[in-house]
Amino acid sequence: MRNRSRSGFTIVELLVVVSIIMLLVSLLLPSMQKARAVTRQAVCAAQLSQVNMAQLGYLADNWQTFPINTYGASGWKTFWMQVYEPYHANLQELRFCPEAVEPNPHHFFGTNTLAWNGKLNSGQWIHTGNEWKEGSYGLNAWVYSNHTTDTRYFRTLQRIRFTSQTPLFADCRWVDGWPVWTDAAPPDLQGDPYHANTGVSNTARFAIDRHLGAINVQLTDGSVNRWDLRDLHQLIWWANPWTRQDYPVPSE
Repeated sequence: MRNRSRSGFTIVELLVVVSIIMLLVSLLLPSMQKARAVTRQAVCAAQLSQVNMAQLGYLADNWQTFPINTYGASGWKTFWMQVYEPYHANLQELRFCPEAVEPNPHHFFGTNTLAWNGKLNSGQWIHTGNEWKEGSYGLNAWVYSNHTTDTRYFRTLQRIRFTSQTPLFADCRWVDGWPVWTDAAPPDLQGDPYHANTGVSNTARFAIDRHLGAINVQLTDGSVNRWDLRDLHQLIWWANPWTRQDYPVPSE
């Protein structure tokens, strides 16, 4: 009698194949995740550029003067989120980083993976038709124009001397922030989703692990750079930083 030819795989052979596949997946998964993160970081950078375009349009119509920071029942009407909207049709969507598209359901502050949520902030940023202000980016609050006695505020675009080192927008846990050289280190780089970490520094609003240990920063010269969290103190957040002896004076 002729020997019958064997068809199919044995259990051992199947286990070997599955083991090889699992090994390949384990080797490729980190690379795929990193590639995905890099892609999202690039999309985030492009969106920040578009947000800045809306800001430049506003500045052109307002004598290069930045908006004011106002809070309260009617404050949102003159806040940057509202006054920049007429200068870009998709500003509502552009305010969300791809790594933080869902608003924080627990608190108005965001985290590294959750957007800030104006709806939970006493209804200050409700828009016509119940359109809530939410997003993932924050403005460098030292640009506000309604602080005329504090020399640390830029107020106008012309007062920014070092355009390649002065941030305008960046990934942020809140709508704005006032980082200074003496800020304490944040307690973590994720941000507690249940509260605002009351008492932490303003630098902590920007110091979030959103893009593999870094954030995207929109600088005054128009560029968007991936900025390592360890180097945030090297940025010139506020005017006249060289009045402090321990703050490095940048070259012209």
